[in-house]
Amino acid sequence: MPVDSTQIIAKIIEEEVSFSDFVNLMSFKRGKLAIVRVDLPADSPVINKEVKDVILPENSVLVSILRQDDVIVPKGNTVFKPGDDVVALTLIGNEPQLLNLLAGKL
Repeated sequence: MPVDSTQIIAKIIEEEVSFSDFVNLMSFKRGKLAIVRVDLPADSPVINKEVKDVILPENSVLVSILRQDDVIVPKGNTVFKPGDDVVALTLIGNEPQLLNLLAGKL
């Protein structure tokens, strides 16, 4: 089985150096949908807000919140905390809006 070393190196770099703490984990449906991870910085606009109070971009949904060693399935009363890794499903075109909403910067 051939090994594509370029792809392996690119994936390692993507994991270590992400644009504004944003990583596209997977794209599917012919490149229209993406599962993304956004690391919430301490100055994120959603910190200490409940999920129900945050208006996500259209066709976006939160999948999980990784908080230290815990995996949280977000519900309406789940509160965002600094350092949370938010995993979301979104349309490819909505990635910048989602990043701006969760991380507060582009």
